[in-house]
Amino acid sequence: MSEQRRPTARLGRARRDPRVDSVPPSGRARGGDSKRPEPLTADGAPAADVDELLGRLLARATQAEVHAQHLEQSLARLNEERAVLEARVNELTRLLDDADTQRASLEAQLRTTNATRRTDGPVTLAYVRSMAAELVRALDRVVPRTPSSSDLPAPKTPSDLPTPRAMSRTERPRR
Repeated sequence: MSEQRRPTARLGRARRDPRVDSVPPSGRARGGDSKRPEPLTADGAPAADVDELLGRLLARATQAEVHAQHLEQSLARLNEERAVLEARVNELTRLLDDADTQRASLEAQLRTTNATRRTDGPVTLAYVRSMAAELVRALDRVVPRTPSSSDLPAPKTPSDLPTPRAMSRTERPRR
């Protein structure tokens, strides 16, 4: 049996007075307490046993009802969590589809950019200068601003300039 179960009261039976237990047995015999016969049920079992069984059944039914209520609450909470998680999965699936679409458009842009890119030999200093000038023009279109005298670099003296050195084949810039 469960330790949480409370003892059930026996129905149809009067409680005994606790003071009776404090009287010695010899005093009880003299008092003339006669034991009454217990009433019997139709099948011959004492009525107290049936009452005790009914009490136990009632206690078990109460426990089962409480347990069922706890299970219903847990199920409702799990259903709510499932609905939230399904909404989150749907949102993430939508974001994933959007990212796939964006990736496909970027790949298409890359293919068109690669097709228009220069393919005629090694990179030269003139090519790099033209690319730098093109980048500066693009930046000017994005962020138009007028250079002030403080933005311009100070002229370098010949002693500040680095000395040129010969480039080996391994130091050349790669495409």
